[in-house]
Amino acid sequence: MKDLSFSQIEKIFELAGIKSPEVLSEDAINKALIEIEKNLSTCACSISDTQSNKNVLIVDDLEFTLHQLTLLLSKSGFNTHVSRNIEEAKQYIQMHNYNFIIVDLFLPQPEDGIGLIKYIKQNEQCKNNTTKIVVISGTDNQSLVAEALNSGANEFIPKSSEWHVNLLKFFKITENNSDQKDDNFTVNLDYSSGKIVHIIIKKFHSQEIMSQILSEVAGYANSGYQNIILDFSNISNINAEQAELIANCYAKTSQSKIGLSLCSISNEIYSTLSYVFLSDIISIYKNIQDAVDKVNSR
Repeated sequence: MKDLSFSQIEKIFELAGIKSPEVLSEDAINKALIEIEKNLSTCACSISDTQSNKNVLIVDDLEFTLHQLTLLLSKSGFNTHVSRNIEEAKQYIQMHNYNFIIVDLFLPQPEDGIGLIKYIKQNEQCKNNTTKIVVISGTDNQSLVAEALNSGANEFIPKSSEWHVNLLKFFKITENNSDQKDDNFTVNLDYSSGKIVHIIIKKFHSQEIMSQILSEVAGYANSGYQNIILDFSNISNINAEQAELIANCYAKTSQSKIGLSLCSISNEIYSTLSYVFLSDIISIYKNIQDAVDKVNSR
């Protein structure tokens, strides 16, 4: 433990969900590490039956982080490779096909992580495999987070006590929605306009589709995006159950302190929302352009 910096030790206790003791000791650090491993094992077991034959590359220069991620993903049924620097990562990318690549921004400088993200997005092999890039970082610099997303990262997950849950949640959402998502709804991301997630709902008639949409909203709400707009231009009416889904989406975004708006809704949809008082608490706009303009003016 003597090689760990004070900030790294603090991060261990934060990830374990344990208050850092006033007097640090190797025993206290070991207890925190054991707690992290318990969390990882429990989380992995809860979804291990839903993942298989997926390849993940982990790029990080901290052995502690590499160990955590390898343990979590291996127990969740993923095939994992680890890389400790950018050049090694590029070699792995040339040799293997990856479903997901996890990148730490500070390798050791943030421009190194951003550069690797751009390399992955331009790599033809990754394009063909539709490789998803996940950034996991302890930074609270929102401009840096926005730059990572704007450079091509599909997800940003802050290093917190729930990082392992949010990572597996993103993997699960991505895999569950990959086959049917395009038919049911489309997601447009506009990083230049306040990190807007624009979800165009195409179908809204089954519980399965509604669950997919809620999972999509929850995933983006947990990922640092600032605004989510649900577009109902393809939907003419909704029932009480579907109105409840919209209420659940509002609850998810409110918990993450981000904005939820609706646009292009019919008079029938507005009437249903008014009946359950949702029209009083959720911003509603005539069309997507009005919604985007309003978000950008805040």
